[in-house]
Amino acid sequence: MENIDKILKQILESQNRMENRFDNLENRFDNLENRFDNLEKNQSSMEQRLIKIEVSQEKMAKNIELLAEGHANILETIERKNDEIRGDLNERLDEIEASVTNLSSDIRFMEKKEFENEKELFKLKESLKIIK
Repeated sequence: MENIDKILKQILESQNRMENRFDNLENRFDNLENRFDNLEKNQSSMEQRLIKIEVSQEKMAKNIELLAEGHANILETIERKNDEIRGDLNERLDEIEASVTNLSSDIRFMEKKEFENEKELFKLKESLKIIK
């Protein structure tokens, strides 16, 4: 009978060890389930963040398109204004060149008149010398 008691005791000990192992396995599975739950939550939040990033990227792409259009319009306006200014400056330069040409011909005329007047003065002086 002692042998049977021993065997029963061993069986009970084995059973207890097995139960402990099963309990440990259950705890591990519970931990794994918690980890998977956390992973799913993290995945869900990452998906939300990715959706927000995609929306932001779409907005940025639209804004960049608008910016490019505005930039092209600004360049066009600058070019047009630059052409207008060049035209105005060319007109004014032509006016200034015409004025300078007129002044040059006036100066030549005055130099010619001055020379003629000096000639007349010289003749007058000569005639005065003769009279004395």
